[in-house]
Amino acid sequence: MISEISEQVGSLNSRIGNDVPSSMLRKKNQIRTIHSSLSIENNTLSLKQVTDIIDGKHVLGAPDEIQEVKNAIEAYRLMPQLDAFKEKDL
Repeated sequence: MISEISEQVGSLNSRIGNDVPSSMLRKKNQIRTIHSSLSIENNTLSLKQVTDIIDGKHVLGAPDEIQEVKNAIEAYRLMPQLDAFKEKDL
């Protein structure tokens, strides 16, 4: 029984350990995606400013550009709940 418990604890530890970097990587990718997408639309905020907005920090910049970042964050948050085939969700 001790051996089985040890194996299960090891398995759980490896899963937990793998999720942390994966979670951090997803956040970094999301920040870069938001920054790149908004840059294409002439948003002048830097990657650092976008990161700070996502982290809830105050940023100096054009209010409409800051709102674009906040809207993008909200869109990412809602994506799992939206259905691209429903007119209401589009």
